[in-house]
Amino acid sequence: MRRVADTDDAITDAVASYLAERGHGGDGNTVVAPADVDARWLGSFEDAGGEVLQDSASAPLSVADLDRVDAVVTASFCSVAESGTILLAGPDSGRRAATLVPDHHVVVVKVADIVELLPEAVTRLTDAGLHTSPVTMVAGPSASVDIELVRVQGVHGPRTLDVVLAG
Repeated sequence: MRRVADTDDAITDAVASYLAERGHGGDGNTVVAPADVDARWLGSFEDAGGEVLQDSASAPLSVADLDRVDAVVTASFCSVAESGTILLAGPDSGRRAATLVPDHHVVVVKVADIVELLPEAVTRLTDAGLHTSPVTMVAGPSASVDIELVRVQGVHGPRTLDVVLAG
């Protein structure tokens, strides 16, 4: 987790830094971003020669397209302080395939969008008319063990999650 000021420049720098640290610094790399993510946050990545694919409910990327991307960049709808849960919601940011297929996920969490408890997050979803929309709740790494009890992390979603806390 990296805390930055809630400014476009600070968020852009943090997103670019996370992508570069994970080997997705630009030239030859591809990132997917839901249509409702601020395009300015990916400006440094694009300036470095990276390709940004836009995903939306009305024009979803195929699984084959998603499988070739290096990372996904999203913005949380809200997050829950008690559990550290990040909620991705809405027809674009809530689209599960776009957030679960790429191995690396960078999510921007605004401090103003953090609530204390999960019921408060559900109230926010309802108030925004998103209570019947797709919602992805990221509460920790997924993991499984095989028959030999070898633990594998990132089984159902990204293997790496980086959080930019803005504010």
